Amino acid sequence: MKHKVCLFLLLLLQSGIGIAQIKNVYEGDYSFQEKEGTATFEFLENSGEMVMDGFFRFDFLEKDSTDQTILHKFQVTGEYVRNERNGTWIFDRETHRISLEDVVDFEIISSLKSENIHVKAMYTEGVKTGTWTFKQNDYIDGELKPKAEATGIVFSNDKIVKDFDYRNFEGDFTQLIRGEINSEGYMDGEWSLVYLKDSILVSEVRNYENGFLLGVKQRNLETGAAIKEVIFYKTIEKLRNLEAGSQNSFKIASADFGLIYNDGFQSESPQLQIQKPGNRFIDDFISKLMQYDAKNPETTTSGNYPILTKRFEYELYDELDGLLSSLEEKYTLFKDTVETYSEMNALELNKDKSDSLAFTHAYFRSRTKKLEQMKELIELIRTGDIRYVDLNNYTRTGVPFLSPLDLIAYSHRGKQTRKILNHEVGYGNARSFLERVESNLEEEIKLSTDLARYANRELQSIEVNSRLVGIEEEITEKKSLVEAMYESHESASESERQFFENFTGRTFERLFEMRLSDYAETEEPSMKIEKGIQLLDFLNEMETLYPELAAIYPKNEEIDEIYKEETFDPFTYTRYNARAKPRLFEAGMENLFPHYLTEMIREEDYTQIKEHLDKIALLQEKLMALRDTPTKSLERRLGKTKNPEKIASLLDLP
Repeated sequence: MKHKVCLFLLLLLQSGIGIAQIKNVYEGDYSFQEKEGTATFEFLENSGEMVMDGFFRFDFLEKDSTDQTILHKFQVTGEYVRNERNGTWIFDRETHRISLEDVVDFEIISSLKSENIHVKAMYTEGVKTGTWTFKQNDYIDGELKPKAEATGIVFSNDKIVKDFDYRNFEGDFTQLIRGEINSEGYMDGEWSLVYLKDSILVSEVRNYENGFLLGVKQRNLETGAAIKEVIFYKTIEKLRNLEAGSQNSFKIASADFGLIYNDGFQSESPQLQIQKPGNRFIDDFISKLMQYDAKNPETTTSGNYPILTKRFEYELYDELDGLLSSLEEKYTLFKDTVETYSEMNALELNKDKSDSLAFTHAYFRSRTKKLEQMKELIELIRTGDIRYVDLNNYTRTGVPFLSPLDLIAYSHRGKQTRKILNHEVGYGNARSFLERVESNLEEEIKLSTDLARYANRELQSIEVNSRLVGIEEEITEKKSLVEAMYESHESASESERQFFENFTGRTFERLFEMRLSDYAETEEPSMKIEKGIQLLDFLNEMETLYPELAAIYPKNEEIDEIYKEETFDPFTYTRYNARAKPRLFEAGMENLFPHYLTEMIREEDYTQIKEHLDKIALLQEKLMALRDTPTKSLERRLGKTKNPEKIASLLDLP
């Protein structure tokens, strides 16, 4: 908060205390939610600290930094009580786009398109309460039209506690959210959503029972065709069992949850996937409604979300603290080993030294995928949310990281090899599933530890000094840089794209792999350093040559354009572009140029690539120079020859 201020003092009596307390008024520069504007507000000083207390107003006016025809306005009015928002707060944002169309008799003719978002919020000492409204309007062609609106959104203790209706008007259709929320803030009864997904207008109907999702049905609103339907039969069965007072191993959790309903479903399961588009649409509205709230929730899974769902809690986990802690510890140990060796430069660069090193490298790389697959379960354990997971649901369609066969595919000196790792993966119930995960982790820890020891032993003779390690790191870094440079090249034509694809694969990658294999097979330390320096020199050369390679096809486009001339057809009375000096153009661009490219791509010695580029540049310069030079004699001598050597000789090229 900036204190470029004009301060004046107001004397107020604090009711019920009987002593005079001084209120100050700030008027000056102020930052509100990263917007730099001006503000006027009342505050108290308490032990040298500013306590906002009383009226508050903030104004922001700014032209867009990239487009001066766009104007942004933002105004906030409200009241603070001891640093907490209180009473009615109004947030009003406008974006105006002014289009200059003409000037007639020194009068500007222009059009205006505007967007207005208006949020009316209610607070009681910082807690969202009372009725909130959201309105979005568009101003087009002199008319203010509603774009979206939601009225009667009732909060109590930061939760929405009454049914609400949100509508978003899009041309000839309306997107909407209409749902029931009970007095405790839980989604209840029928919810109807209409939203766009992949250009399809989707109608979605959900049914909830006091926070539990019972079913979701989606259909194409325009055709009536069914899209997806999921009924949560197990949830319905569990709720009926609880109502009947049956002995159960679960209960309704006391914790609250956000939009996502989950009873142990894996992230890619139909039960979670069907919720995603609708949840995204609801969350988009909630984000708009609460965008100016200081406690705007960042996740739809949080119990702090203003719309709540419920989950079951399973008693099984009360007896499994030791097993769950062990799983988390073993996962961390396995993860640390895999991350160290899957990213080890020395192992990457020396994997071709032996079949065993190639397998070791491939094993650690493949384990990164397994770690990612296990991450969801381990995160549930780490946060304690595992107690809300029905492991029968979690394992119903299989678990990707528990496979009886692990196929490790790798390449050693051009030979493709596969090895299979066998695992015991059977389990009978929830507890035995977790025990199987633990035993699987123990297998992986033993194998990864053994392979790590082997890799250290083998690489120790290679990493003989710090200079060699430094060279390997530099090679890895430089290769990533050069690869990124070539991969990010934007081609303007198919022929340019094909050239860069060929050069990257058949020249850059091929020559690098040849030298990398030579480097890996070298044992003697000083010779290995020399080979490493050669690899670096090769990569530096590829980096240096890129601008010249990138300039080839833009120059060709320029040549193509200047070798066109407008011609009149007396029979059709039309003008069209014809090729100027066709024999010269064909000889240079359609015969000699492709020959030079082929020679360059086939080059075995990277130090000679520059010479090929020089030949191409000389050819392009020659063709540019000959465009406005008499060349009839040269074109007669060129004739229809396609021989590259003869063409180069006739063009006086080396």
